[in-house]
Amino acid sequence: MLERLDQKTPDFTDEHIANIAAMFPHCVTEVADENGRLKKAIDFDLLKQELSANIVEGPKERYRIDWPGKRASLVSANTPITKTLRPAREESVNFDTTENLYIEGDNLEALKLLQESYLGAIKMIYIDPPYNTGKDFVYKDNFAKSREEELMESGQVDEEGNRLVPNLESNGRFHSDWLSMMYPRLRLARNLLRDDGVIFISIDDNEVHNLRKICDEIFGESNEIATLSIINNLKGRSDDEFFATSNEFALVYAKNYKSLSIAGFELDEEELDDDYELQDEIGYYKLIGLRKTGKGWERHHRPYMYYPVLKKDGKFSTVLSEEFEKIYDEKTKTFNDEYIDYLIKKYEDVGYEVFLPLDSQGNKGRWRWGFDRFNQEKDINIETNKSNTLCSKMRVTIEDGSIRTKTAKTFWYKPEYDTGSSAKILKDLFHTRKDYFDNPK
Repeated sequence: MLERLDQKTPDFTDEHIANIAAMFPHCVTEVADENGRLKKAIDFDLLKQELSANIVEGPKERYRIDWPGKRASLVSANTPITKTLRPAREESVNFDTTENLYIEGDNLEALKLLQESYLGAIKMIYIDPPYNTGKDFVYKDNFAKSREEELMESGQVDEEGNRLVPNLESNGRFHSDWLSMMYPRLRLARNLLRDDGVIFISIDDNEVHNLRKICDEIFGESNEIATLSIINNLKGRSDDEFFATSNEFALVYAKNYKSLSIAGFELDEEELDDDYELQDEIGYYKLIGLRKTGKGWERHHRPYMYYPVLKKDGKFSTVLSEEFEKIYDEKTKTFNDEYIDYLIKKYEDVGYEVFLPLDSQGNKGRWRWGFDRFNQEKDINIETNKSNTLCSKMRVTIEDGSIRTKTAKTFWYKPEYDTGSSAKILKDLFHTRKDYFDNPK
């Protein structure tokens, strides 16, 4: 029988959108199709603006963050300057041999000047911008408009200062100019990052919500790594109402999430003694659950990591390869639960204990290891804990013989920084942990 030919030509739209998103992630938006379902699309007005040195008109209803002055701030980022850097040899130390560079001047202009020499070359950027508290800025850095300016511009008072409507607090009075200041700088900063680069931005709760939105737009929501909570005043700020604020934040974004590599921290002696107290013929280890938890834990996320594990006479195994292949149907994207029930009964009837990656409510999850890796590791790195939970052995040493590292957490606190700032904590972290990032620039 002849196969029926697919007479529909390929649809390259999604591929084109992906290509544009790689270059201009902020130009990808969400629109509703004819059936009301959301899908990815290109914001052509923003794309036109990206390729133009003039402000392009054409607002449309779409999912995005907007504020007065956004288009002008985009033009500000794209507008070239006719300035250059001037070396200050008499103020420098080891000018001809130093590997450090300190630039004094307007930071937006400095970022533009760096584009030529460092475009796509920087491993890590740390920014400590004005927090826009409305009370701690002087001269131009106070991007919160005065009450009088806002009322006058919005028509709430006349030139004599007479109030025309109730004097309500307005978010616009605080946020728009701050966003216009941050937007072009972050866009230029992204250009400087390597494909595996990362940026850290300190902020407090005045603008953390807006900062995250513009970072989602500039770097792409999929490149958001974490929001660090940094305790910089354990007692809390005494002048705060209702809740005494104890922390600030640092937003972390990658240039390309899939390319980013962040090394961990070496374990200290106390952690080695407390955590890695178990020992076998290979060395010290601790037990961690083999069932995946956290993001992507459900079985449909990684279908081939859902399979029965068997235990008998203290030894671990799993089902036969031909049985494993019948558990999930790739074509229909479905699990054969009746067949899994059959396998459970089959092996229990001959004395095996059967483990499946189920949570405490019986929801079907997945293992952290695939079928092939489990069979490679089962004789040396699988064990049950005191609660008879299936675990893998995390060894204190890794393949090259070095001590295992621990993953950084999103919560940071050190007693010596009780009255410090997130900038102080992060700067100390990156100064003392130069190996935190692979091949730092």
